[in-house]
Amino acid sequence: MTTAESNQGGRRPLPRVQKESQEKEDVKIPGLVYDIPETLAPLVTPHYQDIVTVISEAWDVWNDANKVIAEKYPGVKIRNRSIGSLMSDMLRYSFDIFSQEHSHLRFVQLKGIFCVVIDEEVVIRFNLMDKSGKTLHTPTTQSKRYLRGQLPIPGVKPIRYLYAGYVLDGSKTEIKNVYLVERDFNGTPSWISDMYGNYSKQMSLFNTVQEQDLKPEVKPTRAKVRKNKKDNKDNSDNTSPGLKSGSE
Repeated sequence: MTTAESNQGGRRPLPRVQKESQEKEDVKIPGLVYDIPETLAPLVTPHYQDIVTVISEAWDVWNDANKVIAEKYPGVKIRNRSIGSLMSDMLRYSFDIFSQEHSHLRFVQLKGIFCVVIDEEVVIRFNLMDKSGKTLHTPTTQSKRYLRGQLPIPGVKPIRYLYAGYVLDGSKTEIKNVYLVERDFNGTPSWISDMYGNYSKQMSLFNTVQEQDLKPEVKPTRAKVRKNKKDNKDNSDNTSPGLKSGSE
């Protein structure tokens, strides 16, 4: 489903996630803060739904292309860096469609790095991550500059440079989770926020209410009273004499 198609129905569907493996593997790492800072929460968390959905839809586009490659060239193995580069292109495509109807998120190119700006205050870059919030490839010079806040956006003074990371399952065919992460200058995550978990709780409630609203209304039927000829005859005999004489 594309972003344009999903928007026609209002709120978009919940992305597919490998919940069984998620419960088994996503063990919290000691010393890592698993919550978004209070100063950022009001600004960023309202956009979790949009960011998670666009990432999921971009993955669907890439996954469709990957299936074609796997069928035609079964021996080809796609590296993590290649997946990240291709996903960046798919994210541009998905966000381009999304931004046509939503002005609160816009995307920019910072020296070849694709980013999203939220309300002209926060910049978010997208990465393929592991469950600890670390990237799965060696950072480039531009990546290091972004990490240190050295890639300014003209006209924008972002208060934070963040990362939205998608974590894949073992087979690299499904997105297992989506995290929002802030890193220190060494690339170590300072805190990590479960974007999918926050979004799924909202959507689970929404889907339950929606299912109830979609149930067809059952109107009570009134039982038909069958007239008995004998009863009708008795009733006619009991008619008052005044009415009989009047009709005659």
